[in-house]
Amino acid sequence: MSLLRFALTLVSLAALCPSLWCARDITGSSIQAPESADFSHVPLSVQMRFKKDRKDVYHILIANETKKSPHHWEIYTAPKSGFLCVYAPKFFKGLLDSKTDVSDNKWHELAFVMDGEKASLYLDGQLKATQPMTQNDHARAMQPLRIGGLVEGGMGYNGSIAEVRIAHDAQVASAPWPTDGSVIAHWKFNNTQEDFTDLSSKKRALRYTKVFREMGTPDPKPYVKEQIASYADPAQWASGVQALSKELKLSALSLENAHAGVWHIWTWDLENYGKADYAKERQIPLSDVADWEDRAREEVFDKNALILPEDKGPAGTVLRRAKAL
Repeated sequence: MSLLRFALTLVSLAALCPSLWCARDITGSSIQAPESADFSHVPLSVQMRFKKDRKDVYHILIANETKKSPHHWEIYTAPKSGFLCVYAPKFFKGLLDSKTDVSDNKWHELAFVMDGEKASLYLDGQLKATQPMTQNDHARAMQPLRIGGLVEGGMGYNGSIAEVRIAHDAQVASAPWPTDGSVIAHWKFNNTQEDFTDLSSKKRALRYTKVFREMGTPDPKPYVKEQIASYADPAQWASGVQALSKELKLSALSLENAHAGVWHIWTWDLENYGKADYAKERQIPLSDVADWEDRAREEVFDKNALILPEDKGPAGTVLRRAKAL
């Protein structure tokens, strides 16, 4: 094979299979950008080229700020269906739901656009969903942006990402995506780089981080508490539960020496997963709620490990768990 033919073959392969050259598998990891009000400013367009093959749980492609922030938005795929969706409760009601399964191990291009009047979701060049926008005058929390997971942790992404482009306009750029004056962040990825270069004039530095993976998944990683989002101080909860434990003489509970990380995780779980309206907030269809609750119980070693709505707070959870011992 001549050198010219070999070069043409490489070019053809790159065109047919971009994952060989310009994509990164971020399974078990995430990529974080520093906090910036730019990612909450409307008009806003977010474009991403990605590939994934799992739909067992929620997979977060990209999220801005934590769920507590009024300027939170996230692009994710739903469990079971694999549908690509956008959730931004303070920008519009409900969801942008593509009604299209993208967990097929094929490359897709998404575009999420907010122009101030409506929010739109495009997939592979086709408009899939729109919602009228609501006025969002809330103060900005100034928290990071994360690719491949929630800013506060707890949910990740299994798959590859080739390119992310965010701009202050309401346009869907055609490939190859330009880096013009409206672009506030533009990253291209491969499987070797660690210091990702922002092609926009902002030159935002990204931080690549291995994330926690649950027991039973391949190559589990140790839990490391990252200073990404503000954590609620659990000291008051810890002291209150410890005092109650002593008052009730629950000698089987050794809470005095519990690691602070345990209280942090418990606090986070109670504020996020322990919500009675979690299914509603996630826009889970009512027909799937019962199934979702059954799945939650199946995913823990013991159903008493769950934080249940009928506990009505930490004290109730402690009493129920103590009774079950």
